[in-house]
Amino acid sequence: MDWEILVVAEEMPGFSAQRGEAVVAREAGHRWSRAELSSRFARVPYTGTRAEVREICRGGYTWDFAREVFVHETGQDFTPAIVVAPEDADATLDCGLDAVADAVVPGWRGKGRSADSYRPLHPEHLPYPEGEDYSEIRRYWFDKFRWHCNEPGIRQVLAALKHHCGSLFAELGRRLPADTRRRILSDKRFTPEDVAWLKKVWRVKDGD
Repeated sequence: MDWEILVVAEEMPGFSAQRGEAVVAREAGHRWSRAELSSRFARVPYTGTRAEVREICRGGYTWDFAREVFVHETGQDFTPAIVVAPEDADATLDCGLDAVADAVVPGWRGKGRSADSYRPLHPEHLPYPEGEDYSEIRRYWFDKFRWHCNEPGIRQVLAALKHHCGSLFAELGRRLPADTRRRILSDKRFTPEDVAWLKKVWRVKDGD
């Protein structure tokens, strides 16, 4: 489908929108208002799915006028490969928190813990979320794994992070091809603490 994406061309006093920020998308042929047709805005043609346009408009992208590409706040150019739906993750693999806890920390039940109060999937090096809102933690990981979106198995991991839960993320990560896993664990975007935690929940042994 053909679209036009309205982006800010000139920053305006009193408005927080920055140059290049996507404002709204409309199907090609839409009749824009006089204000939208002014020099304050630019209309960027785009051909793709509604989900891709939604990602561009809501996912933290700005239009690079010089390079003519949408760029994410992480510095990654937009690619349709980053757009994932809930069904892209095989949710049938979700073994639940109890099973993940059993695998990550054997014997945890004998320590008087319950699955509700013990969360083995929480990265110890990241702040515990207020109100148990894990969205920021999932976004933390998504913004790192997104750089590997074209690698085998990563699409499922991204979908788990965006639409499902941590136990599915752990299970899908454990099933990644060995080459994909090695490239992730050697990527300098992941801190040593990130790598240590991923090895823990993925049950990766040194040398794997």
